[in-house]
Amino acid sequence: MRVGVAGTAIGLATFFALLSYYGDITGFLWASNSNPRMVAHLESLVGGPVALIDGTGHDGQYFFLQANDPWLLNPDEGLEFLDFPTYRAQRMLYPVVSSLGGLLGPSSILWGLVVTNILAMGVGSWGLGRLAATMGMSRWLGLAFALNPGIVFELAIDGGSLLGWALAVWGMVVVNERRWMAGAVLFAGAILARETMVLVAIGAFAFVWFKEHRLRLSLVAVPVGAAGLWWLIVRKQLESLAWPSSDKTLDIPLRGIWMGLSNWASTGGLNLALGVLVLFCAGIIVVSAVVRPSLLSWGTAGFVPLLMILNPAITVGGLNVTRAMAPAVSAALVLVLGRKAFPGPVREPST
Repeated sequence: MRVGVAGTAIGLATFFALLSYYGDITGFLWASNSNPRMVAHLESLVGGPVALIDGTGHDGQYFFLQANDPWLLNPDEGLEFLDFPTYRAQRMLYPVVSSLGGLLGPSSILWGLVVTNILAMGVGSWGLGRLAATMGMSRWLGLAFALNPGIVFELAIDGGSLLGWALAVWGMVVVNERRWMAGAVLFAGAILARETMVLVAIGAFAFVWFKEHRLRLSLVAVPVGAAGLWWLIVRKQLESLAWPSSDKTLDIPLRGIWMGLSNWASTGGLNLALGVLVLFCAGIIVVSAVVRPSLLSWGTAGFVPLLMILNPAITVGGLNVTRAMAPAVSAALVLVLGRKAFPGPVREPST
């Protein structure tokens, strides 16, 4: 069954990847045409034309630049094109893994970014299925990882959240098995892929405290310490790049969600559907965490208050907000489909 869930997720991801961008692997970068110097640099790296889009582009172009210098050794030779260098560089694990620690050349990195996310899709689905099984549900609910719209979009744009969420899922799996240090290490990796995964580590720490009345400080101390150390390295290595860290992630409470609601209602269609899905899943996580506490609901509960303070630049786009809330969406789908979100008699699903 494990192979079945993981294999199915990898197969779906591979099928999606093969159909994407008409076979042009550079399409996954979502590179912007707005900066001719950056375009020229990208084309010099890959040795040919790069698929371009209008506007600011997306994460893939920046992760590709990072993967060509994953340890930030030559920041003035490509990293100056990052929109927010220190903010981007703190998400180091995906470019490190995709480039095999900097051993691959640019053309191989293009494939490494995609293959890493495809494999993470399978690993994350396998882990989520194991978590579902510990709650008396079918392992096949692990496909809520692979069929999550935000995660699919991460695959489409070479985003790093997919790897981060996969590691966070496995962090919860091993914490559920009371392997505290293994969980701490996995949470550290998750945070180094996407900083918001610290919310999963905090949720797992709180749940263990709630259930066992014991402080497992390693679950937060190790990942926060690792992220803090890399934070210091980033600022040392990129001190020559006088750029802001970020100005478009968080905002005053409720402003982003209010503007998101207005935009979803006015645009309708997919945007509205994804916005409603995010709100529905946030509600499910809150209800489940209160009435039927579980490691899965507590581990993703921190994303609900995060939703309330996200910047409108994230919330107005249905796909972007599903990326930001991907862990909560996957968890809520498992809890609802497995009928574990609410109190009352539950019929165990067949396997």
